[in-house]
Amino acid sequence: MYPYIMAHNYRIYRRFLTCIFTIYSQRWNIDIFFRTMKTYLKIDHLISRKINSIMVQIFTAMIAYIVLMIQDMLSCRMSIQEIISLAKHGISLPLRINEAGKASVKA
Repeated sequence: MYPYIMAHNYRIYRRFLTCIFTIYSQRWNIDIFFRTMKTYLKIDHLISRKINSIMVQIFTAMIAYIVLMIQDMLSCRMSIQEIISLAKHGISLPLRINEAGKASVKA
């Protein structure tokens, strides 16, 4: 009877360790996500705890980051207002993307 108890406890212990490992790996992914948000999107703190507010804050920061990247690719030939105006009216931006994924300004 004693070996059965040891084997049973070992199974419980293995399940416990698997659960702890899963929780820790999820925690690590969350830490990486927040570090990325702070580094690239410059979001230092969340305004609200509600999911809609968090999503609006993240998407707003992503849109601002993309617009600034486009302005950088255009070598400041266009202002942010001009880029947004073109996007509103559905006019394509004067960019050419090569096979390597690099963008350059169309001549």
